Amino acid sequence: MATNNKNATCCDELYDRLVNQEQIIKDELFTDRKGCFTTAKEFHETPQANKGKCDFKISAKDESCRIDLECVFPKGGGHAIKTDYVYYQCNTKNYYFVELKGKDLPKAYEQIVASISYFKKRQEALQKNKVTAIIVHTKTNNKTTNLGKHNNEKDFKANYGKELLYKENGFEVTI
Repeated sequence: MATNNKNATCCDELYDRLVNQEQIIKDELFTDRKGCFTTAKEFHETPQANKGKCDFKISAKDESCRIDLECVFPKGGGHAIKTDYVYYQCNTKNYYFVELKGKDLPKAYEQIVASISYFKKRQEALQKNKVTAIIVHTKTNNKTTNLGKHNNEKDFKANYGKELLYKENGFEVTI
């Protein structure tokens, strides 16, 4: 599946880096999952399960790749703890891990961390200064939740990436 041609997209190259031949033998879930990788400059997600409460739009100045991790790892495939989407900005090599969540923010953070760890195992150059995580959630407003958010933000910056963002009821961002 290696892409050595000039017309290879950003997603093709990312797919090849994440899914090498040795790993395909070990992880059959990745075989025939190329459709889970989409190349574009704009992505607009409207998850049906959240009834529009977690809509988001990501626009990019240049070609980017969206990886639908629910597609890559269907339920029951041994990778239950994962984020919903990963966006990869091709020219800057920045990663954006996006989790859509109702109110269970600790679970959302766990999913972000698990996904980043998974990518680090397969990707030689996942640098902290190139990783941003975004948790899109419904309204939460209590001291315990706010303290948890603050602790997660500190942990994220120390161990995983440059920024952890919490966005309530959707967002729009240009990367």
